[in-house]
Amino acid sequence: MNQVQKLVQDVSTARNRYLDQIANLSEFQARWKPNSEVWNSIENTEHLYWAEQGGILGMWKTLHAIREGEMIRTYEFNNKDLSIEQIVERTWQPLEKVPAVAAPRLGGSLSFWKTSFFEYAECS
Repeated sequence: MNQVQKLVQDVSTARNRYLDQIANLSEFQARWKPNSEVWNSIENTEHLYWAEQGGILGMWKTLHAIREGEMIRTYEFNNKDLSIEQIVERTWQPLEKVPAVAAPRLGGSLSFWKTSFFEYAECS
């Protein structure tokens, strides 16, 4: 298994672990919030869907531009050979605001977002 295949497998494993954690939540439980500043399980799941979709789109756009000769890498890889955990630790700040593109915004049911998150993953 090459490095890309390993990374794709790691994402799949993480996604499945998350879906396993929320598999038995009722819609009532999924809507619960300890306070208004905290996302509930529905909002977290919608966020994960948008964040993964946006990340994949960004990688495809970059790959396409490189293959078409529209982009040449002119920067150093600051995170080369680091795990995602190390990258997050180096780059994310406490209480950082989520980019609007990855923010939960549509609402709906947990069953919708679980299915969308899983089905999207199965297609990619």
